[in-house]
Amino acid sequence: MDVTSLYTNIPHQDGIHACLAYLQEQDYNPEYRPKDITDLIHFTLTHNNFTFNNQHFLQTMGTAMGTKMAPQYANLFMSHLEEDFLKNCTIKPLLYLRYIDDIFIIWSENQESLIEFHQKFNSHHPSIRLSLEYSSTNIPFLDTMISIQKGKIQTTVYKKPTDQHTYLHKTSNHPKHTKKAVIYSQAIRYHRICTEENTRDCHLTNLKKAFTQQGHSSREVDHTFERATWIPREELLQYRRKTPTNRTPLVMTYHPSLEPIRKILKKLQPILEKDPVLKKIFPEPPILAFRQAPNLANLITRSKLPQPQNTPKGSRPCHDKKCKTCPHISTISTITTPHNRAISIPGSYSCTSRNVVYLIQCTKCPDGRYVGETRQQLRTRMNAHRKSMKDRNTQLPVGAHFSQEGHSLSNLSVLILKGNLHNTSQRRAYELHFINLLDTRDQGLNTDIGLLIHYNLPGN
Repeated sequence: MDVTSLYTNIPHQDGIHACLAYLQEQDYNPEYRPKDITDLIHFTLTHNNFTFNNQHFLQTMGTAMGTKMAPQYANLFMSHLEEDFLKNCTIKPLLYLRYIDDIFIIWSENQESLIEFHQKFNSHHPSIRLSLEYSSTNIPFLDTMISIQKGKIQTTVYKKPTDQHTYLHKTSNHPKHTKKAVIYSQAIRYHRICTEENTRDCHLTNLKKAFTQQGHSSREVDHTFERATWIPREELLQYRRKTPTNRTPLVMTYHPSLEPIRKILKKLQPILEKDPVLKKIFPEPPILAFRQAPNLANLITRSKLPQPQNTPKGSRPCHDKKCKTCPHISTISTITTPHNRAISIPGSYSCTSRNVVYLIQCTKCPDGRYVGETRQQLRTRMNAHRKSMKDRNTQLPVGAHFSQEGHSLSNLSVLILKGNLHNTSQRRAYELHFINLLDTRDQGLNTDIGLLIHYNLPGN
């Protein structure tokens, strides 16, 4: 049986009641009362908000999929629900097992009583519905095909029709040990699941073919399979509790050139052990942990929908009452070059936009233009420009220009020329592009472009 959309169908009161009942049965730290914990659970459940199409929504029922508390919360709810149902059943399964929302039972009565059991379970709670799949010969459960042969339960690997064996390619940008571990862990899984060696070996042959198609050598796969199958299956079936570790992780984005860091950490270990202060901070040696580098999917997909096409182009005030840049934002969507060429501003920006190339203009002087770039929010960068004007800093071009007689802060106008840039190189490339386009070096305020001559626009 499978619970339909479990996470999103648990009423808050029923879920919290199940958690409270569990906490009251356990030996817990008296410093944390069950009521304190259930109050925190209630807060988490009732403050799950998300945005869609620039509107905010609040989830009013169930728990969000993907949150850390969801599996344990759903587990406790289902445990409470099934115990309450099964204790009143006259006919019960010979065996009842559950993994979160997937239920496996062995039914020793007739088919009619099984269907009746399912119908009663389905009507036990108003929002919980269960699908039923049954067979007298074999049935898939999770990644296992379970069957009865000669009066004994036999298991083998079950693969969904959509399984394409898309394992990591040999040339994938991952640490070597990760790629080796994928092969080993799959071999261990097959060895653990299959009750018959002949069936296991048949599955491993197909698995080997999948790995070799992904660029792994036949010799490497054979050696890894041999290591995995050498372990007695009885040992693999034993539950092993994970031992907690307090090792401090050194987290880095993976790159092949960073592999030698492991050796450096090993050399640091004697130093950490000898120094009394460091030994107290690091009772166990640090461990190197790699995070995945951005892949193609990360770079080209976004969790938010694109802005509507009718959004006004150009720059707009952010309307924050504390923002001192809003009064100086120019909302024009086109700018004119010294050669009277009109340039459209393609994006929509505000004072809070980051990673931008901007244009400062003096409303009194046609040549009072300055092109700059910043990683910060525009309004944060403008604070520095205003300070240079207030301090009459003639060493900086903007400060020097607006310190002239007859000029003041009221003559300052600013807009964003290009936004949503990814790094310093890209920002500086576009900064140089606009300096040349608007000729702000000879007919403007830009003076120092010494470093910028090394940057080219992407694709140029």
